[in-house]
Amino acid sequence: MPPIERLRVGFAAPGGGAPSADRPMRVGFQCVVYEPVARAVAGLPEGSVQLVELPWGDPFSRLAQGDVDLAIVLAPCREPGLRVLMEFSRQPVRIALSAAHRLARAAGVSAGDLAGLGLIEPRGPAPDYWRLANAPRRLPDGRDLAYPAGAATLQEGLSTVASTAQGLLLCEASVRYVQRPDIRYLPVPDLEPSTLLVVRRERAVHGLTERFLGLLAESVG
Repeated sequence: MPPIERLRVGFAAPGGGAPSADRPMRVGFQCVVYEPVARAVAGLPEGSVQLVELPWGDPFSRLAQGDVDLAIVLAPCREPGLRVLMEFSRQPVRIALSAAHRLARAAGVSAGDLAGLGLIEPRGPAPDYWRLANAPRRLPDGRDLAYPAGAATLQEGLSTVASTAQGLLLCEASVRYVQRPDIRYLPVPDLEPSTLLVVRRERAVHGLTERFLGLLAESVG
């Protein structure tokens, strides 16, 4: 895990353009609030953090617009004006398939099987580099992957999985939070693991940012 940068904390009156320690720190998250994040939030004063769900296919817009102070999102982030503070939770990729799918009882999904499936991608204005990392178009052996469908949220995507023969790629950590009797989650060893990032705007630092990062670092060990 990269070291946490030391932050110069700024304060402003409520209603101004910069964050304020007089209001809760707004923390955006994608898909689920993972246990280490929940523990870090619980270590801060009650009511000092507001959790805000970010669209699956739009990880950066609300942060860039100042609607949240921090964003916990899938890597990578190369957006101008945004700064990565921490990377954590490296996780293998799994594929969600309907329990009725022909591959549902397999031990895993091979590159050949994956190339023959229709997949569901995040739908939204995410930048191309982020989309290619989290919904890859090509396997390491050169075979192409197809995404005939999209979803705005993870739950929307999983509902599509349950009712079709299409698959959805997600990290292993997410699987623990989205268990459903109509879906199976299988390993995909041919794909690179995913990681999470904590990101903020370059010139806007909430007063609780450094404390939150310290608690999160303790939580992930």
